[in-house]
Amino acid sequence: MLTYAYTNYDCFKETRMSELAIPEDSQLKTGAIVAIKALAAAVPSLGGTLNSLMNDLQAIRKERRLLEFLEGMKQDLDQMQDKINQDFISRDDFLDIFENTAKKIINTRQEEKRHSFRRILTNAMLSSDVTYDEIEEFLNLLDRLRIEHMFLLRILRDPIDYDKRTGNRVGPGGGITTSINQIMETLLPDWSEEQILEVAAVLENERLAHGIRSRFKTMMTDKGINHLVNSLTSKGLRFCSFAL
Repeated sequence: MLTYAYTNYDCFKETRMSELAIPEDSQLKTGAIVAIKALAAAVPSLGGTLNSLMNDLQAIRKERRLLEFLEGMKQDLDQMQDKINQDFISRDDFLDIFENTAKKIINTRQEEKRHSFRRILTNAMLSSDVTYDEIEEFLNLLDRLRIEHMFLLRILRDPIDYDKRTGNRVGPGGGITTSINQIMETLLPDWSEEQILEVAAVLENERLAHGIRSRFKTMMTDKGINHLVNSLTSKGLRFCSFAL
């Protein structure tokens, strides 16, 4: 993560701050100005984009979401001092990505998804091998996913670690036979079989995961949680590395 120390805002033009239409009675005002100064110091070209976003706000809850995003970006940048990909943030395409991310966050109810949108943007700013099209795809993909999809992705990203953290409910195996169905029911006792299959279907259709439904009730030698290792595709792994 990048780290910027914002102890001096002289590099930020006051005329740009005056362009930001923050209502005087807005609950955002103080916090937003601090966060906007920090972001504009790191990426000066964002001034106009931030102004546009502020003008689009129509509800206090959306103001709070934008403030959460701006303050979160400031905290991220505070930890990333010299690691930002300057070429990535210097093009107009980045402004489109930034504005797209902010608007998705403003219109997203779930806090977890809002954090993931921000992670995608932050990690894009740090990456040396990402394209604007890929980040746009990840943002749109995240927009289509529900919290349940993200939860299963986290499990499949490192199923052995998840099993350990939840008390080794599945473990390394040792019985005679098992199935993906039995493993999933143990990992997700509050989920129905129908829900597990529906969530898995979305992940497979988005090419994030594979081999779950096709093996769901196939009886296999019991290797426990190891049967879920390598269930994510290369696209799924890369998406997780940016979003989760």
